[in-house]
Amino acid sequence: MAHDTCLTGFRLAGVVLAALIVNAACLIWIYSAKPVESPSGASGCLIHDLGKFLRSPSSNSSLFLKASRPSKQTKQIFGELEWEEEGKEMGSMFLTKNRTHIQVTVAGLYVVFVQATFKLPAGNDTRDLRLQLDFTYQERTDQFASAFDTRQLLEEEQDAPLSFSVLVWMEPENRLSVMASHRQRVDYERRPVSTFITIIRCSD
Repeated sequence: MAHDTCLTGFRLAGVVLAALIVNAACLIWIYSAKPVESPSGASGCLIHDLGKFLRSPSSNSSLFLKASRPSKQTKQIFGELEWEEEGKEMGSMFLTKNRTHIQVTVAGLYVVFVQATFKLPAGNDTRDLRLQLDFTYQERTDQFASAFDTRQLLEEEQDAPLSFSVLVWMEPENRLSVMASHRQRVDYERRPVSTFITIIRCSD
């Protein structure tokens, strides 16, 4: 019972964090973030202290997507996550028809927060978990940010979360997608939502 209560509390905390991101503001202090450059030269920042970026009600639009079960059965361990809309404000961001990519209609700086919870079975070996944000241009796709964890299996099932926040400049022709491994272990439960992506536009 205590274990279930702990898991429920963690999931609720994740939902609360997402709500804060979506409804909070974005006065961006660039000097407090670590600059990131992909091999193509794409600009962005890893956000180490998200609170420093949420200062005033200046966000113009936001998007919250929850992970949905794959539309096609596959045995691939590492692959793209599919999404469905949970909440949306304004119209500067949208989910593409294949449900794996996110695009914007207005160029600008966007804060992206991604969380995935993996439901791991009982056992005595380990699982290498990975959560990755890909940035697609017209000509290619680059890895933009990622999180890793090697989790020791326990005598009982466990939830293993991975998450990260980034600040990225996006143009209308760009697309974002999220890769995960082990994808078949991702938690797709709708209530409470524990695997999601939320994006807010901070400035033009």
